[in-house]
Amino acid sequence: MEPKIIDFPGVFYNLLSSIYYHLDDKYYILNALTFIGYIYLIWYKKSDKNFLFFASLVVLYNINRFPSYLYSEINGDEGEWLTGAANLVKEFKPWKSIDNNTSGYFSSWLLTILYYFKVGLNYTTMRLFLSNVLILPSFFLNYYVLCKFFNEKHVRILTVFTIAFLGAGRVGRETAELDFIIFSSECLPFLLLSIIFSTTLYLINGSRVSIFLLFFSGLLVGITPFAKLQSVVLAAFYSLYILFLLVRDKEWKKIAFFSLGVLVIPFITFISIYQNNAFEYFLNAYLFNNLKHLNRNYSFLGIIYHFFVEVPYLSPFLSLFIALFLGQFIYFLYTKNNIIQQNKTLSIFLLLNLLVSIYTIAKPQYPYYHYAWFLLIPIISCFSWSFSFFQNSKIQILPKAIFSIMIVFFWVRSFNLDKEVNDLKHNGVLAIDRRSFFLKNDPFCQKLDKYTVPNERLAIWGWEKGEYFGFFSLLRGTRLFHSSHTIYSNTEKAQSIYRKAYLEDITTYKPVAFIKNENISLTFLKLSEGDFQVKPFNELWQYLHNNYTLVETDTTFASPRELWIRNDRFASKE
Repeated sequence: MEPKIIDFPGVFYNLLSSIYYHLDDKYYILNALTFIGYIYLIWYKKSDKNFLFFASLVVLYNINRFPSYLYSEINGDEGEWLTGAANLVKEFKPWKSIDNNTSGYFSSWLLTILYYFKVGLNYTTMRLFLSNVLILPSFFLNYYVLCKFFNEKHVRILTVFTIAFLGAGRVGRETAELDFIIFSSECLPFLLLSIIFSTTLYLINGSRVSIFLLFFSGLLVGITPFAKLQSVVLAAFYSLYILFLLVRDKEWKKIAFFSLGVLVIPFITFISIYQNNAFEYFLNAYLFNNLKHLNRNYSFLGIIYHFFVEVPYLSPFLSLFIALFLGQFIYFLYTKNNIIQQNKTLSIFLLLNLLVSIYTIAKPQYPYYHYAWFLLIPIISCFSWSFSFFQNSKIQILPKAIFSIMIVFFWVRSFNLDKEVNDLKHNGVLAIDRRSFFLKNDPFCQKLDKYTVPNERLAIWGWEKGEYFGFFSLLRGTRLFHSSHTIYSNTEKAQSIYRKAYLEDITTYKPVAFIKNENISLTFLKLSEGDFQVKPFNELWQYLHNNYTLVETDTTFASPRELWIRNDRFASKE
């Protein structure tokens, strides 16, 4: 039997789950010790042993995130990347993993590493990969570079604080939609932009940057449009700043290598798309759809208000940043501190970086809270810069005290979440193994398990979070993870292009199962009936009725959710 591409977590996962369940209330104590550890790292004296500092943060952060690695709720973004990677393993056609969403195919490429290195491709390994390969290395790299400009203890305080903030960012039961740390389309760009940002700082510092590093940074800039088009704004800003510095220093050879690096990936991508007759779909489903998504929706102040209202957890973090930044700017004016004069290039770069990052998350039509990923490095940098105003002050203890208090706040919040999760666990509401739970209680899962085998294809019309794919090791039946973008708020031309591709995939791959779930798109995206413009898709429904059998209908929603099974499979199982 062919090995499962998406596998359900195995022996190691069962061991971790067993440990977590046996810890029970004792996990409160373990989690509390992590926040004491964070506070210790803020106050400890300078050490040359960066490895121990980084290792400590890795251990503390992973203990914080431990429950989130186990819960088997799979949100929309996680499901999209998981199935995207699985489809690439099954059939390496990257141009078909662009699904008229805001994200390109490089995020899915990255996850295939888990399969090829025999680690296993599932929601637990995906979250571990996210934390330890994408998130933490990005912070460590920026810590190392920022220490060349600013007081090490200030950079350390901010690095520890941000990682503690992210560690406590889980929301317990919903590791899915409301967790700040999910495998979303911002994670790979976060790493890419961190590396490019570090290269820019090296040049500002006057450090000698090799041609190879500039070429590599150019490659990363070239990848960003195909990881998440939204990240191009920051990538372009860094690129222009790099070119400005190189032109200023008349480094023509380095300019050539950097520019060559930028062009390599787009050139290869467009050649492959064109050769596979996918250019029209790519143009409409990715480029034009992203431009539509990036219709300006918020002002600079409006985006701050949005995050205060929609994401209360971010409010203390943003409040602290705004208060300290404004307070220290006033302090700067009062004392006529000459830090800006000492390095005008750096000061201008950091302030512009912050403004561009705010613009990046303010631009989209739907600014989801995890867009705040684009703010983290700029905020840490600006904090470090503004703390420099305390360099000759007698109140250098103030930053340590303030951020220690904030970590205590995260500690209390995390404790409340642990208690809530523990209550749900004991009441039977929270099942870590939701697959078994669904098999006992959800007729859809029971029927899906009956009629499918691993590595077969499932198509969805509407919205799904990804649990059907993840729990039953199924692959996408279309290039779309779900078709909500095909259904709502698109022009007639765009809908016709998406639907043509959707029907082409259905008839080509002949997925063994088909789920129709239109109502979720409407409720999840909070659209009005006017936005929910679904023209009859007669060709699809005709094909469905001719080749599939309706085996299950769920009437608990406003629009019934339906499960259809391909006729030949239905006949063989009856």
